[in-house]
Amino acid sequence: MAPTPSETSAPWLRPLPLTAFIVPIISAPSGRGLVPVLLIIGMWALLDMLRRHRSVIRGICSTQTALWALLITGLVLGSATWALVPAQSIKVGLSFAGLAIFGLIMLYQAKHQSEAETHTTQTALIAGMSIAIALLALGTFYGLMYDQPLWGKENQHPIRTLSHAQTIIAIFLIPCLVMLWNRGAKAKAYAAALLGVATITFFNLEHGASNLAILVALLAFIMVRFSGKIGFAVLCIVVLLAVIMMPFLMGTFLPDQETLNAMIPGQGAWSSETHRFHMWRFVTEAISEGSFLLGYGADASRSFPGANEKIMWGIELMPLHPHNGALQVWLELGAVGVAVIGILLALIFKATKDMPNNELAVQAALLSAFIVPWLLSYGVWQSWWLALAWLAAAIGRGLAAPQQG
Repeated sequence: MAPTPSETSAPWLRPLPLTAFIVPIISAPSGRGLVPVLLIIGMWALLDMLRRHRSVIRGICSTQTALWALLITGLVLGSATWALVPAQSIKVGLSFAGLAIFGLIMLYQAKHQSEAETHTTQTALIAGMSIAIALLALGTFYGLMYDQPLWGKENQHPIRTLSHAQTIIAIFLIPCLVMLWNRGAKAKAYAAALLGVATITFFNLEHGASNLAILVALLAFIMVRFSGKIGFAVLCIVVLLAVIMMPFLMGTFLPDQETLNAMIPGQGAWSSETHRFHMWRFVTEAISEGSFLLGYGADASRSFPGANEKIMWGIELMPLHPHNGALQVWLELGAVGVAVIGILLALIFKATKDMPNNELAVQAALLSAFIVPWLLSYGVWQSWWLALAWLAAAIGRGLAAPQQG
């Protein structure tokens, strides 16, 4: 489909470039602001579809991802029939469905973008990431100097409040640097400077999962860059195996409860790692005692019996969720939920396998950088995290060359 004059004359005014520009920036003061970003820009993209006389229903249902979104929505809502707290399953199911509609619209926009819009989306991500990294550095060193957060309430931790921003920037860092690296000598120098600022800033932050995400994304990029779709297939299989094996790995390698109790730090101390070990041991045991096939129902983690037990000087054993996406899927949706994750990975592979190696490697970096904090930090049903997933998918597709035909 040939681009319209508006697409070629002002591609930076299109939904995808604006999304790539604004998502990293808005993450600095508040990663949770991504929900309104998805809704507002998704609505704009919807109006754009209507203006161009495109079928909204066809647009939303144009990819196999739509069938997957319908499948997971049905599973989550259906889990209310056996859930510990049915109202919670219904709530997160409806929330997921609402975000999915706008996410699918954004994916449709990305799939039908013009060549000019692709280039502008790449430039917009570079610009947005440059500003976001500068803001993150400013927030970090302000917190270190004045012992209070630049954004947030005075009683909040000056550095931990930046964990959401650190995560989002980590997810897009390797794709941003790749876009720069492919633009000549001056751009390479700028990429090196940007990497330097990000490295110094991340070194002073506390969210280790974000640092690990960058390393894993870099390794995934290199592997897929030189091995193509075979490497990407290996990546998807490794991710699926990690999800499948997570309860068994945790049950095998986590210290026993007596050892964990001995690891609790002294009064006034707090250890995120020790807290997670306690949480993961608790969830692993709950999985082994529950329904292997269906779990305890979507969002059951929020009200799971025994989760509010106090450990480590008043901290709850499992506040809200397990901080491990694979364990949460097993706990709440069982083997059926894990199978749905497998379907999603297969769809991702199918949608990207025909891309050139460099573009495919960018998709691998995005996927890897997202999976690491999903496995180590955040809740499956957190609205801002779901919004980020859809926005990252749309931006990732927007960075690739337009499909032919």
